[in-house]
Amino acid sequence: MADEVLTAEGYLEKLPENIREIFLKIRKIVRAVVPDAKETIKWGVLGHYLGGQKILLVGASKNHLGLYGRIPEAFKDRLDNYKHSKGCIQFQYKDPIPYDFIEEIVRHEAGLLDKEK
Repeated sequence: MADEVLTAEGYLEKLPENIREIFLKIRKIVRAVVPDAKETIKWGVLGHYLGGQKILLVGASKNHLGLYGRIPEAFKDRLDNYKHSKGCIQFQYKDPIPYDFIEEIVRHEAGLLDKEK
């Protein structure tokens, strides 16, 4: 998203409807797993944070959504079907979005935050 967006709602409003629906499903997952998570825009993507700590960063591109940040070691063997790098997993819009996998990542990251307390 090239335009400057200051709020999570503003970010979502600028998305095409089909992509917005994907982001709303991810938001629902995050809120179910971490009800106290806060949303903010950071580095041009939608971030979900708890106590200032990142749970999930999600960004919209033309052909894919990206999950940004450290990829948990526990999931690296499950990434063969997705384009990925050290700090990003891409899910193509043309393919089914793996919401269960995304939920596992959210649960993993939330669990790490619990251990840090």
